Amino acid sequence: MNSLISRRNFIISTTAALTTVAISRSPVQAQQFQCRQFHNQPENSPLHKALVDLWAAVKTETGGRFVVQTFAQNNNIPGSDPEALKMLVSGELEFFTLWGAILSAVVPPTEIQALPYIFKSRQQIFDVLDGKFGVYLHQEMAAKGIYGFPKGCFENGFRQISTSTKLIRNADDLIGVKIRTPDSQLFTDFFQSLGAEPKTINFGQLYESLKSSIVEGQDNPLEVTETNRFYEVQKYMSVTNHMWSGFNLLANLKFWNSVPVI
Repeated sequence: MNSLISRRNFIISTTAALTTVAISRSPVQAQQFQCRQFHNQPENSPLHKALVDLWAAVKTETGGRFVVQTFAQNNNIPGSDPEALKMLVSGELEFFTLWGAILSAVVPPTEIQALPYIFKSRQQIFDVLDGKFGVYLHQEMAAKGIYGFPKGCFENGFRQISTSTKLIRNADDLIGVKIRTPDSQLFTDFFQSLGAEPKTINFGQLYESLKSSIVEGQDNPLEVTETNRFYEVQKYMSVTNHMWSGFNLLANLKFWNSVPVI
């Protein structure tokens, strides 16, 4: 993720965009914004650190008038990502990061980010997301009350499969494996087609589900497996590169449009 942020200069460019929001021309009329940012990763994750840096820069550049507090692991709300997404759409939450596979519950075309084996490299995926198709996705988000930041997708990486029972060397090795999936029909269909037994579990409950053997395995990028310590309850890691995932930076559209522009 850090290399991607450097490549895009994301924090710098997004800070510049955010600081064009107004904040009033006179101290007497200055409008204050106190906001929240949720994401599903722990505090020691690169995503959390990047978001903290981003909003710290925005606070500095706006003279303390635009303040966003970042909450790791979705502030431990019941329901994890799906519930946080509802909060974003309703306006209860101002900012959120979410992968397209989960966002597709509200904005179906974003599921393209999770199509198995469609992307071969990070350059390919960003060519798609930063191009005309990305514009289309943001239009679809806006239709559902969500603002998607242009070029605002933090890289999560290609997903790999870990298990507690056996190494996955080929598709046949997945037959009968109880594997966790997020709340996405695409995931369920994909793993069922390979003979696995998928079980939907929210990310916040994944560690305990692996520990208690409710499921044998899970799939996530290596960085996520490390920062969430899944290696403590998994024995085997198989490099499968079967899907790509990224964290889309999102805002509630009504809130975003309410921030006046200088």
